[in-house]
Amino acid sequence: MSFSSTRINMEHTLQVVSGYTFWSEDYQAGISSLLNVTKSDISELRRNIDLIRTLDLHTISPAVQSLKDLIARTACSGDDESLSSDLQKFQTLWLEQLHRKLDNVNHSKLERTCLAPLEALAFEYEEYFQESQESLSQNYVCYTKRLVSAKQEQQELTTRAEKLREACTKELSTLGSGELATTDIISGDKSKGSIDPSTSFPFSLDERVIFQTRDDMIKFCRKLRDLTKISKRLFPLPGLPTEYFSSTQLFEALRRLEPSIDPSLYNMERIGQTLLNSEVISPYQTVLGTRVSFTADEYYTWGNVELNVETSSSVKTQQTSAVINKFLTKLSGKPPENNKITTLEELELRRIEFAAIETQLFQSCQDLDYWRSQLEIELEKAMHHYWKLFHRKNSCLIQVNITLSSMIQDSFSLPANQVALDGNNETKRILSANHSTVGYYVPQPGVTFSKYNANGYMVGPAIFHTDLRNSQSDETGIAIVMKVLINWLEKCEPSEVLRAWSLPIDLKRSSRLRRELVTQFKAEEGDHLAALTHFLAANTQELTDVIGTLQNWLLELPDSLIPMAYYERVKTQGMQGLARAPKENLLNLRVLCEHFGWLVKHCGAKAVERIFYDRHDFPLYHLFARSRVQKPQDREVMTRAISDLFCSEGNSNKILELAAMEKEPYIARLNVAEDQPSNTSTIFVPRPLKTVSTVPSPVSSRPASKRISGIDILNRESESSAGTG
Repeated sequence: MSFSSTRINMEHTLQVVSGYTFWSEDYQAGISSLLNVTKSDISELRRNIDLIRTLDLHTISPAVQSLKDLIARTACSGDDESLSSDLQKFQTLWLEQLHRKLDNVNHSKLERTCLAPLEALAFEYEEYFQESQESLSQNYVCYTKRLVSAKQEQQELTTRAEKLREACTKELSTLGSGELATTDIISGDKSKGSIDPSTSFPFSLDERVIFQTRDDMIKFCRKLRDLTKISKRLFPLPGLPTEYFSSTQLFEALRRLEPSIDPSLYNMERIGQTLLNSEVISPYQTVLGTRVSFTADEYYTWGNVELNVETSSSVKTQQTSAVINKFLTKLSGKPPENNKITTLEELELRRIEFAAIETQLFQSCQDLDYWRSQLEIELEKAMHHYWKLFHRKNSCLIQVNITLSSMIQDSFSLPANQVALDGNNETKRILSANHSTVGYYVPQPGVTFSKYNANGYMVGPAIFHTDLRNSQSDETGIAIVMKVLINWLEKCEPSEVLRAWSLPIDLKRSSRLRRELVTQFKAEEGDHLAALTHFLAANTQELTDVIGTLQNWLLELPDSLIPMAYYERVKTQGMQGLARAPKENLLNLRVLCEHFGWLVKHCGAKAVERIFYDRHDFPLYHLFARSRVQKPQDREVMTRAISDLFCSEGNSNKILELAAMEKEPYIARLNVAEDQPSNTSTIFVPRPLKTVSTVPSPVSSRPASKRISGIDILNRESESSAGTG
């Protein structure tokens, strides 16, 4: 692709892509910027309306009326041939000519050709501003409420995980005895009192559901609990469960978990009674001291999913007392005096509470993702509508002023106006003004779900918004998400894959796919490979969905694939600017380089390069390289740099050589002089801090040197493998 054709393509898409430059990492800065430029446009329209109306009411209309009055007074009353009579006729003639000239720009013409279009557009602008302000404000409030709630739950989960990890390293006593028992940190098995001796295995819940071991039954019950829809009390009371479910909801969860199970009411009630006898569930009425058989029209709460853990009356009293004390502590606002776990019974109770909080955090993260997508959809819609109005405003103002100027020039034979009016200059000005805080799409999940085991150790870092260094990877250092999705794509038709890369992201569909993948991630106990495998196999995913999921993963990396510290170097030096980039970034970058090389081989270099220039929601390079501060004006130079990096032959091997090089630690420094806007009259505004949780990262159960899945997706033999924890 030649430079001239590139320039044409850039100009062709500039009008469209510039409309999507009001994104910010906290969303609020982008919303404020969009509303401010809208108010500025309304003010500009009103200023032009006031100018034309003032010209009409205070200059042209009074002049026309004065000329009419003067003509009437000057008109010759006599028909004699005196000099005075001739002078009056002469004066009347040129006054009438002047009147006809001014009548070319009379009130009705100005109203019809100038004021009416501007007034209509100003009204549409004001209506858009009011609707957008209300809609964005409502969605932002909903989003921030979920964000605050999810952060609080994440903080509580992190604190409890730390307590569990601490307890698992100590010897704990059994309540009511001086004997000590130890807990296996990895498996969570205890040496005393875990299972009622009366429970024997294999254990049959149904003729189609038979458990060979205790662990199988525990796993089944946990999945059943996660699938059962629960209701919550509006006002929590001390000593009473806040969550409950109906037998109907339990039956629906059983059918979803085991579709082949006998759905008859008799069988369902029999299974419910078995769960009731095993204390996996308990009647809601037990809080009042009653105990009933399982029936299809009652409400229940979750009991002990660890299956018949023998609990003495003193332990139950201690649990009730702990609930009451926690309630009174919240009322008083004072922190608890001692949160340390001292007994095995208390450890078991804390594990159950931890699992419940983890499930609640999962649901909160899912809700947060939904409301985040609603906010993004409304903001994208508002941007798109604004940009349509913006171009209409430019065209309308130019046309009105040309019309007015032409009317005045025709009336008074004035020279033509030499000032050129070009709407593209205004577009470029807005694009350049959107610096530092607003620019292209930067999603911000705020809180993401990570998987822990029962002892508080993280076994699965979040799929999205986890940096490459901590993400699960294969033994070659390539992120599992990257490798699985790229391998899936390269089994498809190359031309269709190429087209899918150029399509804008569907924010609504992307949110649904993210939530589906995170649900699989939780079900697979934090294993990225298993989650992705089931995600791709569960439903026949469309090509655009897989591309969209990969693009979302790239956009949500805390640091872009080409690290922000090397953005300026890559912009000026190309691939050589990555000489000191982290190894994990270079290895994953090489996978993408090989993928685009595969596209070049099957579709041609020009076709592949074209998608870097033709994308409309944001430039394709934005997926792989982002600056510390937003720089939408870098679109042309960065598009050329990244397309050359991915499409040039042999670059994948060069990147591999860079990854193998020993690197000195690189301390990135923000060059303020370079990052400031060129317009020195405006004040430089630094980019806002990311709205992520400030909670320190939980301790992982895996050593830092073993952050790999142990599964080589390339089907190569490996000398060793490591588990994910």
